[in-house]
Amino acid sequence: MTKKRRWHVTEKEKNEIRRLTLAGVRQIVIARTLKITAPRVSAAQRAMGLPTCLVTPEAEIMRLFRAGVGGYEISRRLHCPANRVWAVMHKNGFQRADKFGIWTPQENIDRFTEALRRREDYVVRLAKKYNVGLCKANRIAHQILGTYRFRPGQAKPPLSSDFPQKHHDTEDTLDSLAAELAERIAVEIFGGVLPSGSASKVANAVAKVSLPADVPAPVRGRFLESLTGALEARSIAQNQWPN
Repeated sequence: MTKKRRWHVTEKEKNEIRRLTLAGVRQIVIARTLKITAPRVSAAQRAMGLPTCLVTPEAEIMRLFRAGVGGYEISRRLHCPANRVWAVMHKNGFQRADKFGIWTPQENIDRFTEALRRREDYVVRLAKKYNVGLCKANRIAHQILGTYRFRPGQAKPPLSSDFPQKHHDTEDTLDSLAAELAERIAVEIFGGVLPSGSASKVANAVAKVSLPADVPAPVRGRFLESLTGALEARSIAQNQWPN
């Protein structure tokens, strides 16, 4: 049986909407409490001359911040969205003792990025040195260096990864490694002569048995592209200059 939709709000519900709205409860919470849609609540609020959006209590937010209360706890206590709480904090230039939730100056990010490109140290140490939040620092590091995961712990060298990166030494590029791998495949598996037209099949077979299952698709695709190209180049070379 299809449930009938109700297009009106009862007087009892209107009274409850008024009470909750004046108590500072958000519109979506009122809707969930009364089990009606948010647009119905909004229409009832407008009809009764009530505000549909709560006024952000800036004075109370700053009072709680100065008392040492965290932003998410303030959001919970005042029934105010967390993004508005942080916006009030930044607007008033408030800075907590632990510097959590502070907007990072662009000059700090620029200096951190340059140190990252030079691979001066690990992400954690560089973030602390240049006063950049750790989450932001990790996000920038993955974006700049083009890898989704670094080696854990005190890996040597710093910022090293098991996966391809944008910035690396010439001798360690993926293409050169693929060429070396193609040569080994030709010599050790096929006796020095690759079967004609087998580059793509061989590359896929090698990727299937050698790459971990959690390797992201872009990395797997780049590996297949490089190895297939290297095998094709090796095949062309053997036809031009047969052994």
